[in-house]
Amino acid sequence: MKRLVALGIVVALLVSATPAMAGDQGLDKGSEWVNYGNIRVTWDWDGTGYQYWWEQDRDLDGIYNEGWVTVNYGKYGGILQKYEGVTPSDFGYEVGPVYRTEKVYQIEVTWVPGVSVPGGTNRFVIRDNDGDGIYEGGFTTPLFWPGLTITMGGSYLMMQKFEHMEVTDDTGLVIHGEYLEKQYFKVPGTPGKNDSQ
Repeated sequence: MKRLVALGIVVALLVSATPAMAGDQGLDKGSEWVNYGNIRVTWDWDGTGYQYWWEQDRDLDGIYNEGWVTVNYGKYGGILQKYEGVTPSDFGYEVGPVYRTEKVYQIEVTWVPGVSVPGGTNRFVIRDNDGDGIYEGGFTTPLFWPGLTITMGGSYLMMQKFEHMEVTDDTGLVIHGEYLEKQYFKVPGTPGKNDSQ
């Protein structure tokens, strides 16, 4: 029993001694994929349609639109300055109400109105399993090459993971929605362990 307690204390010390940056800044935690930023899109019912707003969090600290921020991608790019913007961006308007009255829906999504998701239309399921009027779901895009280059040469391989949520009122009208787009890249041929932190 004493050995088990001692082992638990050693593990706790190792975990608490590990250095961390704000939001961990996307460093890969042993995989080849690096979360290089999050985008949050929100929309609200205004009586005739939905206004979409777009915000960025490049340093992954959970705070959006901070202006210029410093990020550290380790061996995947080093320390860089990234611009998050300072206010939410107007990302379009869609006319008409949307109602959700069933437990499960299959929906199609674009990132923002009029912008196609790489790989074609993404269909996915949202659910309200407990009847509280909040529907949740998500999907991962196909992998794609954006044609971006980095100083060490080559292109990034990218993918996005989306977490989608909609809130309805008592009639089933969607009054608020949002998705979090977690953006990932990897450099093909780069080992997974980030050893230059």
